[in-house]
This record gives sequence, C-alpha cells and structure tokens, in this order.
Amino acid sequence: MRYVAEQRNFLVAILAGGGKGWEKVLKKEMNCARTGDSEPLAELIPDKMYEAIADHYDVDAEDLKEYFIDEYLSDGSMLDDDYTFLKYEVTKEKDCSSSDLKDIKEYLKDRGISSKDDVKEAVVVKVKIYFKDEDGDRDDTKGEFTFVKIEGKWYDYELIESVCYAAYYMSW
Repeated sequence: MRYVAEQRNFLVAILAGGGKGWEKVLKKEMNCARTGDSEPLAELIPDKMYEAIADHYDVDAEDLKEYFIDEYLSDGSMLDDDYTFLKYEVTKEKDCSSSDLKDIKEYLKDRGISSKDDVKEAVVVKVKIYFKDEDGDRDDTKGEFTFVKIEGKWYDYELIESVCYAAYYMSW
C-alpha cells in the first residue's frame, strides 16, 4: 500500500509541474514553439550570465541581450507559418559522459560563467516534436537538448552557447 501511495505522489508531482528541473526549462522552450514567440528564450538566461559572457568578449551586457534577441531570435517565430506545434515527448534522457561534462565545465569556466565546482551535472535529452502542416498532415521531428545544472539551477547549454556566439560576433 505504501508503494502505491508513493507512486501516486510521484505522478501528482509530475502533473503539477514537478519532476526534474531541466523539464521545466524544456517546457518553457516548447511553449515558445507552441506560441511561435521565441523572444522569451532570451529570458531563460539570467542577467548575471549575460554580464559574465559580455565581460569575457568585452561587449556591453545589455547590448548583448538585445543583439541576441534581434539577430538570433529575430524572426519572432520559431515555426514556419505553414506549421502548427502539437505536442512533444521526451524519448530518452541520459547523463552526459564524464568527458562531455568536463568539456562543458571548461567552456563555462573559460567564459566566466561559472567555476568548475558550480557545475554538478548535465543531461542529454532526446525529444520527439509533433507538428501539423497547413494541409493538416503530421510532420514530426526529433530534437536533442543538453541541459546543465549551474549553482543548483538548470539551463539549456546550447542556448548559453548561442549567447556566447552572439557575443563573439558582436566583438568583431
């Protein structure tokens, strides 16, 4: 009986938005796909991270965030107008290998985003995303996300890399 109660509590936590922290980040990203508004992705990176990246590349943090929105998220839509986002499902989750985690830690440390000790784990998540085209036909795709836990909070690693790329190009 105790096992059934534990299972029910686990299910309630998942349905209430609990679960793993990276799932919340993924959900926010998929909501951007659902609404077609990609600008909220910029808010998934905290200002102090923009500041650290800006310092590393010798650019202004506010200008960086604006540039990232304008140049990397500029079209205002994550989907072609011919497609409608239906849903997504996580198909696989695995911890990053120790060598990949080491590379992630180095990358973040080199850019002043975190110390190696701040990064405790990272996961690779495979997702199937379901779309419908303008004719009503399904057009599904697969995606892969890497999430990293920095100082106890989860972030999309590729999103951090994109901000770094934006800063690099700004610095030219």
